[in-house]
Amino acid sequence: MNTLNTPQLKVLASKLFHHYRMMDGDKPADEMIIPIGMIRPDKKEKNTFYATIKYEINYCGLKKHEVRVKFNVDDNGALLPKTCQYA
Repeated sequence: MNTLNTPQLKVLASKLFHHYRMMDGDKPADEMIIPIGMIRPDKKEKNTFYATIKYEINYCGLKKHEVRVKFNVDDNGALLPKTCQYA
């Protein structure tokens, strides 16, 4: 599976949000956004995707940070959390 429809992408973005929100630690970001348009399949590996996570922190001014993550999904398009890694 290398393509996901919009509802699957929304669920996947939500799962990624909750996974990385849990990992955010004692001082979480003020805002974390995972746009579904920034979730893209890997061209070489089956069931592997990349996503860009945008963080906003309002501390001594607004700071914006983006990280790219790589992860796998199962055949139904569900996130496999143990495969999440920074790309």
